[in-house]
Amino acid sequence: MMIKLNKRLSRIAVFLPVVLLAVILQPSAQTMNKSVDPADNIEVNLYTFSPHLSLFAWYGHTAIEVKNLKTGRGHMFNFGGFYFDYQHFVEYGLGRFQFWSFVLESQDALTPYRNEKRHIVVQTLRLNPQQKKRINKLLINALKPTNRFYNYNHFLDNCSTRIRDIIDDALEGELKKQSDQPSDLTYRDLIHRMMAPVPVVDFALLFFLNDFIDQPITHWDSMFLPDRLMAIVEAAHNPLIAGNGQKLLVEKRTEQNVGQGIPYFGRYATKVSTLRREVIFGMTMMVLLVLTAIPYLRNTHILQKLYPILISIFGVIFGLLGTILFIMMFFTQHQDTYWNENILLLNPVTLLLFPLGLRRMFGKGIRVFHLVSIACGTSALFAFCMKLLPMYDQGNAQQLRVLLPSLLIIGIVGAFGLKSRKSEARD
Repeated sequence: MMIKLNKRLSRIAVFLPVVLLAVILQPSAQTMNKSVDPADNIEVNLYTFSPHLSLFAWYGHTAIEVKNLKTGRGHMFNFGGFYFDYQHFVEYGLGRFQFWSFVLESQDALTPYRNEKRHIVVQTLRLNPQQKKRINKLLINALKPTNRFYNYNHFLDNCSTRIRDIIDDALEGELKKQSDQPSDLTYRDLIHRMMAPVPVVDFALLFFLNDFIDQPITHWDSMFLPDRLMAIVEAAHNPLIAGNGQKLLVEKRTEQNVGQGIPYFGRYATKVSTLRREVIFGMTMMVLLVLTAIPYLRNTHILQKLYPILISIFGVIFGLLGTILFIMMFFTQHQDTYWNENILLLNPVTLLLFPLGLRRMFGKGIRVFHLVSIACGTSALFAFCMKLLPMYDQGNAQQLRVLLPSLLIIGIVGAFGLKSRKSEARD
């Protein structure tokens, strides 16, 4: 959904609005005639780019072009500029990630997407001259130094919502009026739909997000995703066009690199179910723990170290997730991670299984290892039981399916191990 710019380009972009305005609305011999509106010589195109496997392109991207029909030159406005060095990575983690707007000549802007063989959809908007002028003015205004930087919010303020708002402004609120209807999908459903092909990232991302993304939303809200903006604009009407007011907002649609890259374009968004793979993964982890826990509890010398090894691996992978969530909940400005129910499944205590499992391999820290195991299992059981209460409404069924079976086994083995140690002590 974003493009990374180098620092030199970002500086140049500050001075482009004035030049851009002169180029796009450059008067010619014909346009000097007062009967000819300069806006008649420009067209506005909405560009949508399919997802890519690079980190910040999983959701696709959107941009808007203002094209001079006389000269054939177009300029593409973009709201996805960012830096992502170490400093900005930390700021992103703290919830203070800054994006900015910029403009490039269309051919230069399109080159990276074409090289990546991204599926590109171009929608020419049916606008009257006043609406074209309004969009052009808003885009140029967004490039001013005082306006071009903004605090990025994935759901409420990003490269797609900014373009949505500009189009809606030119339509005098008609886009919101036509799309302000309840959606069958939540933010979580929409994210899961996009991320399902990447299971690890899908699980981790949805693990970090709280019940904010489970609240009812409208189709207007869903346009935080480029393909939803594309689909809703395609279905919208422009009642301000002369005629019967039922003219479609999209006058023409063209596509490039069709069938290449990651296909995801569709008029309708539907829920994606990954129930089967989640159950299989969760049960597989549980079975492995059970099979290694039996010789561990029986003190079978050849195989008894396998269980602590698996617990250490579980602890380092899932314990890190829990620790990151703990930090994001209490020490950052990420509003969509506060009071996340998944903290009962994974937390910094889970991370203790890593060093304690390693110590247990060498016969040390036995009691602490079992106590921490019981704590992890008990917390997970509590998280499951709390789902019976209306206030615990976070959509974390995916995390429960994957984690709960293993955490319960860890807790049970910890209880049996602690009981066995007490019996040995009495003997």
